[in-house]
Amino acid sequence: MKKCKFFLIVVMTFSTMSVFSQSYPVEVSLSIGDGFYWTPSSMVINDVYTRENQMALVNGGTPFPAFETYGGALRYLFTRQLSIQLQGMRQRMRFMEIDNRTPQEIGNYNKLAYYNAMWNVDLQAEYNFLKYGGASDLWTPYVSFGVGASIHSKTAQYRWGVGIKEWTAASTTAYPAIKDPGFAFYVPLGVGVKFRLERSWQLKFACQYQMYLMGNPAGGTMQPLRDLEKGNPEKGYIVFDKVLDADGNPQDGKVQYTPRVSYEDLPKGPFSAHNIVASVGVIYTVKFIERTVTAVF
Repeated sequence: MKKCKFFLIVVMTFSTMSVFSQSYPVEVSLSIGDGFYWTPSSMVINDVYTRENQMALVNGGTPFPAFETYGGALRYLFTRQLSIQLQGMRQRMRFMEIDNRTPQEIGNYNKLAYYNAMWNVDLQAEYNFLKYGGASDLWTPYVSFGVGASIHSKTAQYRWGVGIKEWTAASTTAYPAIKDPGFAFYVPLGVGVKFRLERSWQLKFACQYQMYLMGNPAGGTMQPLRDLEKGNPEKGYIVFDKVLDADGNPQDGKVQYTPRVSYEDLPKGPFSAHNIVASVGVIYTVKFIERTVTAVF
């Protein structure tokens, strides 16, 4: 009799259990946007040079396509509200460097523009404020937090100068490659909103702030050599020493350079550099992962 009662209890218990499945996607995303990198505006290097951070400024009335970013991410959802993502983005930076000495000391050669590039790679946890992850979930705001690292050139590339009559843009590029790489580490904080377009496609608007704890991705600088005998400071220009070919003739578009600000002289401690990236992107669901869930009622 006791065995029968025990058997009935077991049967009734399992009859109240429900087995069902839920879908959690693996996603990939691509995004483009603008990045705004800056260092403290009062930063003076070696008591001589001051750096100005330029945020999509214009040069001579012509729009300047600086600071563009692009990249992608791989994301995995643990639940409909919590996920983890690995993200990588490339960003271009531009800044002006001013020589605070008098024109007589430097030949009126005081303000130069530089470019640098960096790859940012970070690992972040992402939290959706609304349940989002199924094919029928329409939208959600979210926040993210994590750790990241930047790979950048230790020396920024010279582009052009103020107060210079003769300079050759062909000697440098506004889209520099990463050479002699340096590393910096940052903490990313992000906010955004996602909209589901259909089962597998989403649209995302994001804004991410990066606080650098170690390193300075802007890099050191070089400057073109000057021929002070040919240059006339009173007229406000400098003539560069051109690189000579085998016959001793100047090569067009090539200029010799000399160190200006060393990478080692840059501040690299906490809060020495900041970055904000605003972007728009698309998300594609590679696979919906079915999980079996057992519930007891």
